[in-house]
Amino acid sequence: MKYKLLIIVTAALCIGNFAQAQSVTKKTVKNKEFENAVHVNLLPMLFESYNIFYDCSIKKNFSIQLGYNYYKPFNFWSNTSQRNNSLTLDFKIYFEDDKLQGFYIAPYLKYLNKNDPKGYYSLDSNINGIIYPVYKAQSESVHLFGIGLIAGYQKIFNSGIYLGEFIGFGKYVAYTIESLHKSENNYDGELDFRLGVNVGFAF
Repeated sequence: MKYKLLIIVTAALCIGNFAQAQSVTKKTVKNKEFENAVHVNLLPMLFESYNIFYDCSIKKNFSIQLGYNYYKPFNFWSNTSQRNNSLTLDFKIYFEDDKLQGFYIAPYLKYLNKNDPKGYYSLDSNINGIIYPVYKAQSESVHLFGIGLIAGYQKIFNSGIYLGEFIGFGKYVAYTIESLHKSENNYDGELDFRLGVNVGFAF
């Protein structure tokens, strides 16, 4: 009986030590942290547009993310020649202690440049004095400045693979227009909508 009790106690101690070791190992693996991440947004690729982001951890529950976006507005009815470039600066506040992990909200600043090549007809004359319309190219560039808020979730696996998603809204609060005939500064109330499913790697 004494030998059986000794065997049971020894087995219990061994199992307890093993479980504790496993728990420590899992906790260690779970808390593996990364300082930086580079990722792309998959959704805009469906419309020949591209978003890339660099996320840098400042402290456990805060990071700053810089994004570059190139896209052309999607139009069901025509193939528009407009091309847009934008920069976003996201200030991410996390609800978990692990760096670059979990749910977050992020106020953001955004700069958007719309390049819209246009054309117009102008009356001209040839050497014989005959007046006829001539097509002349005109390039208009619009610069918009906006603010907004996004919310999202991101997960970084131990291998460094990054997965994330986000949604958010904003508003452009100012703009400037530069073209062949005019240059103006004014207020613009245009809304900004952001949506993403991101994949990348952390290091």
